[in-house]
Amino acid sequence: MKENRYFIDLFAGCGGLSLGFDQAGFIPLLFNEINNNAEASYRNYIKNKFNIEFIPDIKDINPKKIKELK
Repeated sequence: MKENRYFIDLFAGCGGLSLGFDQAGFIPLLFNEINNNAEASYRNYIKNKFNIEFIPDIKDINPKKIKELK
Protein backbone atom coordinates (compact mmCIF):
# COMPACT_ATOMS: atom_id res chain seq x y z
CA MET A 1 0.00 0.00 0.00
CA LYS A 2 1.36 3.39 -1.01
CA GLU A 3 1.53 5.98 1.75
CA ASN A 4 0.12 9.43 1.00
CA ARG A 5 2.77 12.09 0.71
CA TYR A 6 1.99 15.74 1.24
CA PHE A 7 3.72 19.07 0.67
CA ILE A 8 3.28 22.82 1.02
CA ASP A 9 4.35 25.12 -1.79
CA LEU A 10 5.84 28.40 -0.58
CA PHE A 11 6.40 31.17 -3.13
CA ALA A 12 4.42 28.93 -5.48
CA GLY A 13 4.41 31.10 -8.58
CA CYS A 14 2.14 29.57 -11.20
CA GLY A 15 2.54 26.06 -9.75
CA GLY A 16 5.34 24.43 -11.76
CA LEU A 17 6.88 22.77 -8.70
CA SER A 18 3.45 21.61 -7.55
CA LEU A 19 2.79 20.10 -10.96
CA GLY A 20 5.95 18.02 -10.67
CA PHE A 21 5.09 16.92 -7.13
CA ASP A 22 1.55 16.08 -8.26
CA GLN A 23 2.90 13.93 -11.08
CA ALA A 24 5.14 12.17 -8.54
CA GLY A 25 2.12 11.33 -6.39
CA PHE A 26 2.32 14.07 -3.76
CA ILE A 27 -0.72 15.99 -2.50
CA PRO A 28 -0.51 19.76 -1.86
CA LEU A 29 -1.93 21.06 1.41
CA LEU A 30 -1.12 24.76 1.28
CA PHE A 31 0.35 27.27 -1.12
CA ASN A 32 1.37 30.87 -0.82
CA GLU A 33 1.88 33.42 -3.56
CA ILE A 34 1.68 37.20 -3.25
CA ASN A 35 1.48 37.88 -7.00
CA ASN A 36 -2.17 37.89 -8.08
CA ASN A 37 -1.48 36.75 -11.65
CA ALA A 38 0.65 33.83 -10.51
CA GLU A 39 -1.98 32.89 -7.93
CA ALA A 40 -4.67 32.91 -10.64
CA SER A 41 -2.55 30.59 -12.81
CA TYR A 42 -1.96 28.27 -9.86
CA ARG A 43 -5.68 28.17 -9.05
CA ASN A 44 -6.43 27.43 -12.70
CA TYR A 45 -4.04 24.47 -12.53
CA ILE A 46 -5.47 23.00 -9.32
CA LYS A 47 -9.14 23.82 -10.10
CA ASN A 48 -11.17 21.33 -8.09
CA LYS A 49 -8.47 18.68 -8.02
CA PHE A 50 -7.23 19.42 -4.50
CA ASN A 51 -8.60 20.81 -1.27
CA ILE A 52 -5.76 23.24 -0.72
CA GLU A 53 -5.41 26.19 1.59
CA PHE A 54 -4.15 29.52 0.25
CA ILE A 55 -2.22 32.18 2.18
CA PRO A 56 -1.17 35.17 0.05
CA ASP A 57 1.67 36.61 2.14
CA ILE A 58 4.32 34.36 3.71
CA LYS A 59 4.31 36.64 6.76
CA ASP A 60 0.73 35.52 7.47
CA ILE A 61 1.58 31.84 7.81
CA ASN A 62 0.95 30.94 11.41
CA PRO A 63 3.34 28.40 13.01
CA LYS A 64 0.29 26.83 14.65
CA LYS A 65 -1.18 26.21 11.18
CA ILE A 66 2.04 24.53 10.03
CA LYS A 67 1.91 22.20 13.04
CA GLU A 68 -1.73 21.43 12.24
CA LEU A 69 -0.84 20.51 8.66
CA LYS A 70 2.08 18.42 9.85
